[in-house]
Amino acid sequence: MPAQLTSFVVSISAQETRARILIGSGWVAAGHGNAPQAQSAHRAGLAAAMASGNLPVTSGAVEGLADTCLLAGDAERAAVLLGAGAALRGAPPSDDRDVARVLTEAERLLGPRHYLDARQRSRTSSGAATSR
Repeated sequence: MPAQLTSFVVSISAQETRARILIGSGWVAAGHGNAPQAQSAHRAGLAAAMASGNLPVTSGAVEGLADTCLLAGDAERAAVLLGAGAALRGAPPSDDRDVARVLTEAERLLGPRHYLDARQRSRTSSGAATSR
């Protein structure tokens, strides 16, 4: 493999690994109720994931930000971000218990119709994949 290509692959792998670590740290912080730390970790994870170009990892950061919105009491924003995460991934996550918990709680708080409306807005709103 040419040196430039090897350097490129290592760079992407390092960014993706950094993103995954930051996103995981965000979920841990959220699990302990530390919303500011969770949001900071997920935002940093989002930046690293975007730099890596890996859309499924990017969607994980967006879904993590949805959890921080729930912690802040903003279920509607959480639903919009969950929709954005699903759009980035191309499908909802099938085996992520944290995301399933956020989805269930947002739907419970908003009601099924309002929840679906908010998720749909993520496909039509600019800037849906970021959190305040």
